[in-house]
Amino acid sequence: MNISPNIYMFHRIKIEEKQYIPNIYYQRNMVHNVKDLFLIFDSFLEKGKHFGSIEKCINSEQYFHLSFDDGYKEHLAIARKLKEKYCIKRDHVTFSINFGNSFVHEYTGMDVVYYAIIHNKLKKLKAFLKIPDSEKDINLIKQTLIKQPPEVLKKIPNLFKGQNINLSNMFLEKNDIIEISKNFNIACHGMTHRDMTKHIEKSRTEILVSKKMLEKELNQKIKIITYPEGKNNEQLQKICRTNGFQFGLSIRHLQGNLLCIGRKIM
Repeated sequence: MNISPNIYMFHRIKIEEKQYIPNIYYQRNMVHNVKDLFLIFDSFLEKGKHFGSIEKCINSEQYFHLSFDDGYKEHLAIARKLKEKYCIKRDHVTFSINFGNSFVHEYTGMDVVYYAIIHNKLKKLKAFLKIPDSEKDINLIKQTLIKQPPEVLKKIPNLFKGQNINLSNMFLEKNDIIEISKNFNIACHGMTHRDMTKHIEKSRTEILVSKKMLEKELNQKIKIITYPEGKNNEQLQKICRTNGFQFGLSIRHLQGNLLCIGRKIM
């Protein structure tokens, strides 16, 4: 059976009361309170489970692995707290880094949509994407957005004056990621946070470039790719395998396929 292993996926983490996370992230069920998370992890440990590597989780239900996507600023704090509280090993936790957001500040992905919603600029974004202004379904807007080629996505920040200033405070910077990389896995999460099964030749370039640049900046091999939006197919898996990835983290799980490992959303 294609049952996902105990690899848990997280996005925004509420570390302290004064930390501001816009309501849209709560509405999209993307926020976890760190105290609640630790209670969950403690309950796993009390039941005899153990923190483990991706490989151990695939082979046994007795292990669980933590994965944090998109490189949000608070991920540095959660990395420090996990190390301090549990003294867990490097390969027990994975942080997925979008090179475009954190290193070159070319902001793409759903965070741009959330910005447009928060600042009442969604109409402008929908016009750019040729979506009827009457369309209110965020999921439809999302599906339209992630199917765009990289060159289109990179134009979107120019629609919103001051967006770079706002989003620059949201994502990890180079020194933050270097610190995390000393203790835990770093996974490649591409550069534009789009559906990389589309525009496949551009995806091939994006995967290679983002992997090589991460390796150069962190001075270590990157063996894990986390597919943006979990989107992948056989062609994309082959590209990742050819470029030296050992594991591919997704949402759907294909038994025996290390380039399509499912995760559980908490």
